[in-house]
Amino acid sequence: MPNMPDEEASPKNWLVILNKLEPLKPRFIVPDHGQLGDGSLIGQERAFLAELQRRALELKNGGASADDAGKQMTAELKAKYPDWENTGAIPNAVRRVYAEAQ
Repeated sequence: MPNMPDEEASPKNWLVILNKLEPLKPRFIVPDHGQLGDGSLIGQERAFLAELQRRALELKNGGASADDAGKQMTAELKAKYPDWENTGAIPNAVRRVYAEAQ
């Protein structure tokens, strides 16, 4: 899970970047955290972030606050992706999605 510490980092921007990287078909991916992997890591990251974005917008449209949505999504995504690290960054990513949707 990428960290999104400020308004310049967002799931939307990450998705754009991942969509540009995947066609390059890299043999190896050296993530900032985690194990060395192959190009399939790009698709996995994209799927995770797309789900996070979709679900955050769904909760926002349902009236949930960003803080409540962040807590709920942390639990949901930890259950669905138990091997993913840095899930503590999920609430901040949710706040970024909320801010972009305004």
